[in-house]
Amino acid sequence: MSIDESSKGTERKLFKDWFDKGAARELSSQIGAVYGSFPEEKFIELATTALQDLEFAGRVNQFADALAACLPQEIPRALGILRSSLPDPLPDCDAVMDGWLQWPVGQFIANHGTEHFEESMLTMIELTQRFSSEFAVRPFVEHRQKETIKYLQELTEHESAHVRRWCSEGLRTRLPWGKKLHRLISDPKPVLPILEALKDDPELYVRRSVANNLNDLSKDHPELV
Repeated sequence: MSIDESSKGTERKLFKDWFDKGAARELSSQIGAVYGSFPEEKFIELATTALQDLEFAGRVNQFADALAACLPQEIPRALGILRSSLPDPLPDCDAVMDGWLQWPVGQFIANHGTEHFEESMLTMIELTQRFSSEFAVRPFVEHRQKETIKYLQELTEHESAHVRRWCSEGLRTRLPWGKKLHRLISDPKPVLPILEALKDDPELYVRRSVANNLNDLSKDHPELV
């Protein structure tokens, strides 16, 4: 899919326009189905205010801010609700473009979850099986690097290829659309055991992430790679 097309349906539209009132309504309904107190109309209003003035990242952030305004203020409880609201896991590694609606869930974790490590990690494990948690985990790598990498190392044998891929993709130093991981750019050694564990993974989807991770590292440490 090119970035100027919708990921669902046949109608072409600007990529940023994927997060519109219809998406807000769909996400609101998803959460409302498991959390009866969720103010669906309030969420839709907050998520879609002046959308025409926002680019893609701004829209995702606005949706995430609307989640924060409408979910319980106790972050672990909010994370539990979001985790319970997620749709069924993607059926295979060829269906990864079907989960765009969940992007604001990951942004909520990135914005609010770093002080709630275990709950956030559990939520990202579930999220990455429906969409991806590669962007959500980056603030954790930045602010809680040792703890996060240790956690991801333990997941390299997870039964889900989506989770195993996340262990590599979330640690890419120069992930497209993602903030650079400057500490790992300076010293990539903490990433290497994870790449070693995944480089011969039986799923091509995982091995491609390892290759992309190594390509990122080669820009700063070609001799090491």
